[in-house]
Amino acid sequence: SIIGVGSLITLFCILELGMRVNIFTLTYFPMTRMNAVFDSFAAVGAAVSCYGILAYGIGKGDYGLDCLFAGRAIDMIRMMRFFQMFRDIVERSVNVLPALAGPVFLVLSTVHIFVYFGMALWCGQIDTEQMSENEYVEDLFYLNNFNSYP
Repeated sequence: SIIGVGSLITLFCILELGMRVNIFTLTYFPMTRMNAVFDSFAAVGAAVSCYGILAYGIGKGDYGLDCLFAGRAIDMIRMMRFFQMFRDIVERSVNVLPALAGPVFLVLSTVHIFVYFGMALWCGQIDTEQMSENEYVEDLFYLNNFNSYP
C-alpha cells in the first residue's frame, strides 16, 4: 500500500539524516557533506511525513496521505545538495539575506507609519457597506481602507 511504502521511505530517510548528523555518535560512519539548509529540509520533510503517517493511523485518511506526500516532496529538495550549482545558490543566498534585512525592516516600518497615520486621519470614516454596493468600485477593493489595522 502507499502508506506502507511511504512509511518505509520515511524511516530510511530519518536513519540517513541521523547518520549524516551523527546523532548516534557512531565513529565508523564517514561524515558526508553537511549543509544546514538542505539538512533542515530533510528534517522538516521527515517531521511532516511522520505527522502524515500518524494522521493516517488515527483515521484521517486522505489528509494523512496528503501530509505524507508533502513531506516526501519537501524531503526531495535535499537531493539538490548533490549538484554544485544548487549548493552555490544556497551559499550565496545565506551570504546575501542578512544584508537585505535592514532595507526590508525599513520598508515595513514605513508601511506601518503610513497605516497609523491614515488611521489617525480618517478615523474609520470609510463606509465599506456603501462601497460594496457601488458597481463602479472593483470587487473587494473597498476593504483596502484605513478603518482598522489587522
